[in-house]
Amino acid sequence: TRAYRFRSKNYVEDDIKIDPDNLTINPSFEHSANAGTPDGCYVGRSDSPATISVDPWQSRHGLHSMRLTAPTKGSAIRYTVSPIPVENERQYRFSVWAKAANAGTKFKISSNLLRISDDKKEFVLTNQWKRYSTIGTARRTSKRETTIDLRFTADGAAGLDLLQVVPLA
Repeated sequence: TRAYRFRSKNYVEDDIKIDPDNLTINPSFEHSANAGTPDGCYVGRSDSPATISVDPWQSRHGLHSMRLTAPTKGSAIRYTVSPIPVENERQYRFSVWAKAANAGTKFKISSNLLRISDDKKEFVLTNQWKRYSTIGTARRTSKRETTIDLRFTADGAAGLDLLQVVPLA
Protein backbone atom coordinates (compact mmCIF):
# COMPACT_ATOMS: atom_id res chain seq x y z
CA THR A 1 0.00 0.00 0.00
CA ARG A 2 1.01 3.57 -0.66
CA ALA A 3 -0.20 6.88 0.65
CA TYR A 4 -0.26 9.95 -1.54
CA ARG A 5 -0.52 13.52 -0.39
CA PHE A 6 -2.26 16.10 -2.53
CA ARG A 7 -2.22 19.80 -1.85
CA SER A 8 -5.56 21.53 -2.03
CA LYS A 9 -4.40 24.97 -3.07
CA ASN A 10 -5.59 27.21 -5.86
CA TYR A 11 -2.59 28.17 -7.96
CA VAL A 12 -2.28 31.45 -9.80
CA GLU A 13 0.06 30.45 -12.61
CA ASP A 14 0.75 33.94 -13.98
CA ASP A 15 0.96 35.70 -10.65
CA ILE A 16 4.78 35.76 -10.24
CA LYS A 17 7.53 34.21 -12.34
CA ILE A 18 11.23 33.47 -12.17
CA ASP A 19 13.07 36.32 -13.91
CA PRO A 20 14.84 34.95 -17.03
CA ASP A 21 18.02 36.82 -15.95
CA ASN A 22 18.00 35.33 -12.44
CA LEU A 23 21.45 34.10 -11.32
CA THR A 24 20.45 31.93 -8.34
CA ILE A 25 20.13 28.16 -8.49
CA ASN A 26 16.79 26.66 -7.47
CA PRO A 27 15.10 29.98 -6.54
CA SER A 28 11.81 28.36 -5.50
CA PHE A 29 13.33 25.39 -3.66
CA GLU A 30 11.68 22.89 -5.99
CA HIS A 31 14.77 20.68 -6.31
CA SER A 32 16.23 18.75 -3.41
CA ALA A 33 18.43 15.70 -3.88
CA ASN A 34 18.13 15.01 -0.14
CA ALA A 35 14.68 15.10 1.39
CA GLY A 36 14.06 18.39 3.16
CA THR A 37 17.34 20.02 2.08
CA PRO A 38 17.17 22.35 -0.94
CA ASP A 39 19.79 22.30 -3.67
CA GLY A 40 21.75 25.47 -4.42
CA CYS A 41 22.34 26.92 -0.95
CA TYR A 42 24.30 26.68 2.26
CA VAL A 43 22.81 27.04 5.72
CA GLY A 44 24.47 27.84 9.02
CA ARG A 45 23.00 28.32 12.46
CA SER A 46 24.21 29.92 15.63
CA ASP A 47 22.88 27.25 17.95
CA SER A 48 21.45 23.76 17.78
CA PRO A 49 17.68 24.52 18.11
CA ALA A 50 17.61 26.50 14.85
CA THR A 51 16.30 24.47 11.88
CA ILE A 52 15.78 24.74 8.15
CA SER A 53 13.79 22.56 5.77
CA VAL A 54 11.90 22.51 2.50
CA ASP A 55 8.23 23.14 3.25
CA PRO A 56 5.74 21.37 0.94
CA TRP A 57 2.72 22.83 2.76
CA GLN A 58 3.04 26.51 1.94
CA SER A 59 4.60 28.41 -0.92
CA ARG A 60 4.30 31.64 -2.85
CA HIS A 61 5.70 30.22 -6.10
CA GLY A 62 5.74 26.60 -7.18
CA LEU A 63 5.08 23.78 -4.73
CA HIS A 64 7.71 24.41 -2.05
CA SER A 65 9.18 27.12 0.12
CA MET A 66 12.05 27.16 2.60
CA ARG A 67 11.09 27.12 6.27
CA LEU A 68 13.54 28.61 8.76
CA THR A 69 12.95 28.34 12.50
CA ALA A 70 14.94 30.07 15.24
CA PRO A 71 13.03 29.08 18.39
CA THR A 72 14.97 31.03 21.01
CA LYS A 73 15.79 34.71 21.26
CA GLY A 74 19.29 35.28 19.98
CA SER A 75 19.41 32.14 17.86
CA ALA A 76 19.96 32.93 14.22
CA ILE A 77 19.96 31.17 10.88
CA ARG A 78 22.25 32.18 8.06
CA TYR A 79 21.05 31.20 4.58
CA THR A 80 23.65 31.61 1.82
CA VAL A 81 22.90 31.42 -1.90
CA SER A 82 25.37 29.32 -3.89
CA PRO A 83 28.08 31.52 -5.43
CA ILE A 84 26.97 33.62 -8.39
CA PRO A 85 29.00 35.43 -11.09
CA VAL A 86 29.14 39.25 -10.92
CA GLU A 87 30.78 42.03 -12.95
CA ASN A 88 32.71 44.90 -11.34
CA GLU A 89 30.55 47.99 -10.63
CA ARG A 90 27.40 46.39 -12.06
CA GLN A 91 24.22 46.65 -10.00
CA TYR A 92 22.12 43.64 -8.97
CA ARG A 93 18.66 43.39 -7.44
CA PHE A 94 18.24 40.82 -4.70
CA SER A 95 14.63 39.86 -3.94
CA VAL A 96 12.85 37.23 -1.90
CA TRP A 97 9.24 36.52 -1.03
CA ALA A 98 8.89 35.89 2.68
CA LYS A 99 6.39 35.62 5.50
CA ALA A 100 6.62 34.92 9.21
CA ALA A 101 4.56 32.56 11.34
CA ASN A 102 4.15 35.56 13.66
CA ALA A 103 4.59 39.08 12.37
CA GLY A 104 7.72 40.81 13.59
CA THR A 105 10.41 38.26 12.70
CA LYS A 106 13.44 40.18 11.38
CA PHE A 107 16.19 39.47 8.86
CA LYS A 108 19.15 41.24 7.25
CA ILE A 109 20.64 40.89 3.77
CA SER A 110 24.40 41.03 3.24
CA SER A 111 27.00 39.96 0.68
CA ASN A 112 30.72 39.38 0.53
CA LEU A 113 31.23 41.14 -2.86
CA LEU A 114 28.13 43.31 -3.34
CA ARG A 115 27.83 46.70 -1.67
CA ILE A 116 24.24 46.49 -0.46
CA SER A 117 22.64 49.94 -0.43
CA ASP A 118 20.91 49.38 2.91
CA ASP A 119 23.06 46.66 4.52
CA LYS A 120 22.26 47.87 8.06
CA LYS A 121 18.51 47.63 7.50
CA GLU A 122 16.51 44.91 9.20
CA PHE A 123 13.46 43.78 7.25
CA VAL A 124 10.45 43.08 9.46
CA LEU A 125 8.24 40.27 8.18
CA THR A 126 4.45 40.16 8.24
CA ASN A 127 2.33 37.01 8.39
CA GLN A 128 1.43 37.39 4.70
CA TRP A 129 3.66 36.68 1.70
CA LYS A 130 5.46 39.89 0.72
CA ARG A 131 8.35 40.65 -1.62
CA TYR A 132 11.45 42.16 0.00
CA SER A 133 14.26 43.53 -2.16
CA THR A 134 17.42 45.58 -2.14
CA ILE A 135 20.08 46.71 -4.63
CA GLY A 136 23.80 45.92 -4.49
CA THR A 137 26.80 46.96 -6.60
CA ALA A 138 29.64 44.51 -7.31
CA ARG A 139 32.97 45.49 -5.75
CA ARG A 140 34.91 43.49 -8.36
CA THR A 141 34.38 40.87 -11.07
CA SER A 142 34.01 37.33 -9.79
CA LYS A 143 32.92 34.11 -11.47
CA ARG A 144 32.23 31.97 -8.40
CA GLU A 145 32.96 33.83 -5.17
CA THR A 146 29.93 36.05 -4.60
CA THR A 147 27.49 34.99 -1.92
CA ILE A 148 24.28 36.57 -0.63
CA ASP A 149 23.35 35.99 3.01
CA LEU A 150 20.01 36.25 4.77
CA ARG A 151 20.46 36.33 8.51
CA PHE A 152 17.46 36.06 10.78
CA THR A 153 18.18 38.21 13.82
CA ALA A 154 15.27 37.37 16.11
CA ASP A 155 13.45 34.26 17.24
CA GLY A 156 10.57 33.02 15.13
CA ALA A 157 9.70 30.98 12.08
CA ALA A 158 9.62 32.22 8.50
CA GLY A 159 9.02 30.95 4.99
CA LEU A 160 11.14 32.06 2.02
CA ASP A 161 10.30 31.63 -1.64
CA LEU A 162 11.43 32.79 -5.07
CA LEU A 163 14.85 34.07 -4.01
CA GLN A 164 16.46 35.85 -6.97
CA VAL A 165 19.53 37.92 -7.86
CA VAL A 166 19.08 39.77 -11.15
CA PRO A 167 21.59 42.04 -12.94
CA LEU A 168 20.27 45.53 -13.66
CA ALA A 169 20.86 47.36 -16.94
